[in-house]
Amino acid sequence: MALAWINTEPNTLKTFVANRVTEIQSLTQPHKWLHVPTQDNPADLISRGQSTQDFLESSLWKNGPLWLSQDSDMWPQFPLIKTDVLEKGPIRTTIVSLTLIISNPKKQAEIFVECLIEKYSSLRTLKHVIAYCQHFIKNTDLKNKKQRSLSPLSNEELDAGIIRVGGRIEHANIPQGQKHPIVLPHTHHITTLIIREEHIKRKHAGVQATLYGVRESFWPIDSRNTTRRIIRRSVRCFRVKPRGIDCIMGSLPEKRLTYSCLFLHVGVDYCGPFYIKEKRHRNRGREKVYVSIFVCFTTKAVHLDLVYGLTTEAFLDSLSKFFSRQGKAITVHSDNGTNFVGANKELRDLYEFIQKTKHDPDVKKFLSNERMNWNFNPPSSPHFGGLWEAPVK
Repeated sequence: MALAWINTEPNTLKTFVANRVTEIQSLTQPHKWLHVPTQDNPADLISRGQSTQDFLESSLWKNGPLWLSQDSDMWPQFPLIKTDVLEKGPIRTTIVSLTLIISNPKKQAEIFVECLIEKYSSLRTLKHVIAYCQHFIKNTDLKNKKQRSLSPLSNEELDAGIIRVGGRIEHANIPQGQKHPIVLPHTHHITTLIIREEHIKRKHAGVQATLYGVRESFWPIDSRNTTRRIIRRSVRCFRVKPRGIDCIMGSLPEKRLTYSCLFLHVGVDYCGPFYIKEKRHRNRGREKVYVSIFVCFTTKAVHLDLVYGLTTEAFLDSLSKFFSRQGKAITVHSDNGTNFVGANKELRDLYEFIQKTKHDPDVKKFLSNERMNWNFNPPSSPHFGGLWEAPVK
């Protein structure tokens, strides 16, 4: 079967076999490929099974067949029998007969221009080709050869039969193309070339930036959808903008799903800075302040308080006012801000001091029961704390 493939034209085979036969025929000559009988093929010893003792005593595996050391005239010859190859692909024969008769020269010119436009994929090349065609048509109408030239086309020649956008900015001090852009159909090949060239000129910018550049001289119909469709087909933009990975979200904390009192479990964060001006002092400059945000885990209620700095003392004052108004929280969550870490350290030192000092047993028991737990986000984990980061927006 393999010899039949090698001696067959690749275009009549299926794609998988044809690719390999083409490579074999390009590197070697088909008539040099011969058939090795089964009894002389060492590979069959393994594929068909053999005992270990017979395999070790076999000289065929070590030295090969006996005729291999003789002249090529003594090698076994097997004539190739022509058979139908199963891997042959379907042969399709299509006969197309097309006769186009156009009696209207104007219609014939329009068809020629459409075919010329569809032929090129670069707007710059198409401009040069159309310019040379226009010069050729212009020069053929001139009988005097001295008057023929390849000078640039005039604006009147270029604007012949072009539809432009109207408006009331005729007297504006801007170029004519910006005052009255050329209207482009959204499905035409010229529109695709113009948008593609502007997209490449702007270093593969997005839809909005590309559209701004196009509208400086042209006004495509359904421009946004057309620009989005062309940019989506750009191979380079597709490669540098891969599809994001959809991460599986973790389960919500238990404190978010259980009923509890208001502000019993809270998260805290800062936002700012803001600038305020005090009225107690005349000609006083503006002062920088911040806002501390406390968010309830159960109800998502928000408590705001003004803080006059990022120090630990300022935050402890804000925390005391929060506890006085909303009640004491059992659990507080925050990021690893220095003021939060400092406040936690001071509260922990105060708790340890109270535990070591001799106080009334009832007071000591009350303070021990009311101890507050402070939980910090893991370092370098911006995806933590979304509940109290959202109000900062």
